[in-house]
Amino acid sequence: MVHALFLDTYPQRLTNRTLYRHFLDTYPQLVTFCRVIVKQDIWERVQVPDSRGVVTEHNHAFKKVGPHYTYARVEAPRGAPMRLWGGCKGYTLLKTTQSSFVDFHKDPYTSLPQATDRLMGSNFDSEWTYTPDTVAAAVSGRVNFVAIRDQILDTMTKTFAGPADVGVPSASVQVTLYQMGGAVLSIAPQVTDITLYMPNVHNMPFDLAKLGMSNTDHTGNIDILYPIDEPHGIIQATIVRPGAKL
Repeated sequence: MVHALFLDTYPQRLTNRTLYRHFLDTYPQLVTFCRVIVKQDIWERVQVPDSRGVVTEHNHAFKKVGPHYTYARVEAPRGAPMRLWGGCKGYTLLKTTQSSFVDFHKDPYTSLPQATDRLMGSNFDSEWTYTPDTVAAAVSGRVNFVAIRDQILDTMTKTFAGPADVGVPSASVQVTLYQMGGAVLSIAPQVTDITLYMPNVHNMPFDLAKLGMSNTDHTGNIDILYPIDEPHGIIQATIVRPGAKL
């Protein structure tokens, strides 16, 4: 925190770089490797009526956007180039239709029913690796990491949801995860790979039969569902640009 006071600005990646240089330069006989992770919570200005009754952004009041947050991670061995990652944890998305899970492998212990239409949600983590050229350019301050991060998160959201009016079908969380990672690599040449950890957040139909009621709406679809923590599938993959080295 004290070291940060000497910085002109506080972007995550610049803070990481100055911190790792501080420790390597200050303790040449003691420190051979430095890892710095800087977390950034996301805040936005509160919008309320001003003294004239016009709704506008507040001068000094903010609300936290969450529960997700972004971060930057730097690893720097002494005498070797630093490596740089960006990421986001706890990003939550949900779609209420156009998700299925059918024709999967079954054995004598399979209890999961097939679902031709279901809610699909995940509270997922993502981390992407910046290319060496991007890291080198960052040293001179020529990279807008905030714009890259926002573009990555926006691309993953659009790929998950599809167009606002018609959506997009999802055959499984696994398929959607792969599509999200591939979409990021297609729009962000500064990134060599991206890892996505997407656990299922299941929403189960509420049992109203014991009350003599039906839990369906006028179309026959389930009307009331509730989220459960367990059990859930742990789904993770790293999508790598062709020719890239992890």
